[in-house]
Amino acid sequence: MLKQGQWLIVGMLTLALTAAGFAWWWNVRQTRRCLQFWGPEAALRIANAPKSEVLRFDEPQDVTESPLSAEPSSEPLVVDISHARGFSNVRRLMVQDRSFDWATERPVPTPGWTLALRFDDGQAASVVFLATDGSVVALKGKPGTATLDPAAAKILADFAAEQFAPSEQAPEKSASDQPER
Repeated sequence: MLKQGQWLIVGMLTLALTAAGFAWWWNVRQTRRCLQFWGPEAALRIANAPKSEVLRFDEPQDVTESPLSAEPSSEPLVVDISHARGFSNVRRLMVQDRSFDWATERPVPTPGWTLALRFDDGQAASVVFLATDGSVVALKGKPGTATLDPAAAKILADFAAEQFAPSEQAPEKSASDQPER
């Protein structure tokens, strides 16, 4: 027969296992559609790749038929965003179902893709192209597009634009700028 303290331990273990099972179920439920769209390898890179970059193309990339199999038509400007402020939010946004409007199937807006995110895990890279207005995404090498929820599209577009904004550094103060005592 179990003593009172042992029942407490059994209860705590049962509660912990139940909570772990619920957390697993919740995460699977939150990422099911994204996992289907991106594929397991790309979704894992998007969520965890140690090296990530944002690419901006001077010329919009062609998105007819199979847009993502061809090489880019212009050399992009590349910025490392691996440690950028807000990037963990962008990663989470890209792999959660609620960030997408799965009911809306929209064609890619003209003039096409001008931004891309590259997620590199050291063995392979996944490149996610963003439509000019930020509302549609696609994975290089995989047919199909997904429409972002308007709030998610704004977050993603703002994040990408912020990476290419000129850095604002505070001017250095000279000795004459110091208050007198």
